[in-house]
Order: sequence, then C-alpha cells, then structure tokens
Amino acid sequence: MKKYRKAMKEYIAKLNQYPDFAADAMAMNFAWQSHDAEVLAKLNADFNVSSIAIGETDVEKAMALMAHVQKELFCVGEQISPQDNTYAIMSARKTGALFCNYHATVLADMLLSIGIAAMKVACTPKDFDCDRHVAVVAYMRELQKWVFFDPTFNTYFFDQENMPLSVFEIREQYKTSKPVSFKPIEINKQWALVMSGLVCETYDEWYRIYMAKNSFRFKFQDELVVNPIGYNTKNEYDA
Repeated sequence: MKKYRKAMKEYIAKLNQYPDFAADAMAMNFAWQSHDAEVLAKLNADFNVSSIAIGETDVEKAMALMAHVQKELFCVGEQISPQDNTYAIMSARKTGALFCNYHATVLADMLLSIGIAAMKVACTPKDFDCDRHVAVVAYMRELQKWVFFDPTFNTYFFDQENMPLSVFEIREQYKTSKPVSFKPIEINKQWALVMSGLVCETYDEWYRIYMAKNSFRFKFQDELVVNPIGYNTKNEYDA
C-alpha cells in the first residue's frame, strides 16, 4: 500500500506541476465538424444502435451504448489490429483482444449515429512511456458539457453529486489528492494487473492509478493536442 500511495503521489505531483489549462480548453469550445448523415444513418441501421441506446437523456443513452460496446468487443486473447473503422472492428470482434482505440472508435461512431456529438480523446502522461489511453468525450445536452466515457472498461467518473465529469474535471479531482470516483469496473481479473511496477489486487485499484498517470494532457480530433499552460515539451506521442 505504501508503494501504491507513493506512485499516486508522484503522478499527482506532475499534474500540480502544470495545474492549469486555458479557459477555452476547460470549456471544450472546439469547432464541431458535420458528419455524413447518410453514412451515420446506415451505421445506425446496420448495428441497431437506436434500439440499444435506451434512455430518456443523452447520459443514459451514452451509458447504454458504452456498456454494449464493452460487452461486444471485450475478448481475452492475442492482440489483433483490424482497420480502424466500426465495420472492420465489429467484424473482427471476439477473434482477439482489441486495443482501447478500437473501443473508442465504435462508441464515438455509435453516438454520432444517434445525434450525440462525440469524438475520441487520447489521455496522455507527462512522460513518454509507450502507453496512453484512448476513450471518448461526448456532448451531453442536458448537462451542457462534454463528458468522458471509457468503453474499454465500461466506466465514467463522477463527482460528489453523482454528476459525470469531463476529462478536465477528472484531472482537477486527481490534483486534490482526494479519492476519485468512477463506476466500478466489472471485468473478471484473469491476469496480473501491474501499474508502475505495482501488482494491483483489483481493476478499480489499477484503473485509479492508471488514469492518474494518463490525465496529464489530452489529444482530440484533428490532432488537436491540449497541453496544460506552460508545458510545451514534444515527444513520441506528438509524432
């Protein structure tokens, strides 16, 4: 436990070394591009998206789709690398393990197909370590903000009022060193979960430190990298 706390403290210190983002980044005021309505309508029909996205609100629909994507794509086995589009990914599902980027592609496309603005986000550590995490941010109209959804683990972060959080709000929670809250990860532990040289007992324990590492800066659509103010270093993640 001491080693776990030490690792968390080190990642949180990196967040606090560069604590602030520009106001427009925090508000996620990004120009939103239109998407081909015909293509999205076909994807909706081909994968029965509307019938899966059950709910009265955007949040409920997003959570239903997130759970569906995780269920459909989760597979234990050798890593596979299909083309990065929903049709190729869904055709290859259950034939091997898929990286997080593929889960995010499918969820973003499905959200778009029901009229919810969504895009992938690469959550990146301060230092290059050959690992970052890709998930989805989607605009929840009832909340009037972009919310983080992680289809690889079927989880999202929330605050003390149970309100789902954006990536910037998640980072803010980590900075305070207070326990972060996210939907428990319901994956059977079938292998050793190692993070920063530590063997974690549960997925929740592993994910908590994993996202502390990967919440330093973010990369969105169109190669838009959002760094905290004062951090201008480039590495292999920016290639």
